[in-house]
Amino acid sequence: ANEAAFKLARLYHYAKGTKPRAYKVISRATEYHGAVGGATASSDWLGVRLPLEPGVPGFSRVPAPTSYRPPLGLEGVDAGALCADMLEREIVQEGPDLVAAFILEPVMQANGVQIPPPGYLQRVREICTEYDVLLIADEVITGFGRTGEWFGMQHWGVQADIMTLAKALTAGFVPMGATLMTDAVRDALPTYPDIHTYGGHPAAAVAALTAMEIYESQDLVTRAREVGASLLRMLERFRDIEAVGDVRGLGMWACLDFTSDRATKAEPDPAMLRQIVLRARELGVIVSNNGSCIEVAPPLIIDESTLQDGIARFEQAVRDVVAGRSR
Repeated sequence: ANEAAFKLARLYHYAKGTKPRAYKVISRATEYHGAVGGATASSDWLGVRLPLEPGVPGFSRVPAPTSYRPPLGLEGVDAGALCADMLEREIVQEGPDLVAAFILEPVMQANGVQIPPPGYLQRVREICTEYDVLLIADEVITGFGRTGEWFGMQHWGVQADIMTLAKALTAGFVPMGATLMTDAVRDALPTYPDIHTYGGHPAAAVAALTAMEIYESQDLVTRAREVGASLLRMLERFRDIEAVGDVRGLGMWACLDFTSDRATKAEPDPAMLRQIVLRARELGVIVSNNGSCIEVAPPLIIDESTLQDGIARFEQAVRDVVAGRSR
């Protein structure tokens, strides 16, 4: 989906004629957009890019605002404004006529559920419009109700030019990716020279249509928003654990961000997070460590009592491991 988005952005500028040489793509530090070609070049997480460099040319990165540890270690600054300004500077530095697109995750996954500060996405939209740079929203994780809206960007009322989807598009039953675009992008393209042997596979299409019918008929997006609020309330009780630096979430996606020193927000020992994940599995709960955090992302159909039971087991796992390490 993201490879198609990059191609669409370049074809759009070529067809429109105002920036026919635009080919560069700017992404954000510590984001993941895929493990092939341009998607790898735009990624800065999970170790997929560095071993394969030099990779696809034309990709650069700017910092992203983060929820607990500030970008570039700068405490006491407006992280959203700073990171938006750095995007504008990067566009100017790379040459506005050569920059085709800027890609971001509405809620960044690296180090867990990085919710953008107020005004950041709106300012990014303004900058992209000013320099005729297409804004690509990677909604592979945030799409289809995970954050309590159909798509993550809706939380901030910001319209991307291109949106990429996968994962929950088929509820994970069949692999499928999709790339959506605005009418303005579509209407500028005389054709889209892209051929895939299995593109538009009927089995995947049926899975996607069925999943979307269930999302709508069972109103799972609203449910994710409501049950997600309960999930976050349950996790708030973890704040009294010394190793927990932050608790945050949006919809049915939440995390505990751990630290080895609350005063300095120092990174936790990765071995501790792995111990917690394994202990939780022993207790019957699947969670995932991601950088400095452990993520909790229950299915959208989970009922309240099952959620309460799962969080209680997860809490036991965290307290067991933290207490064991402090002895």
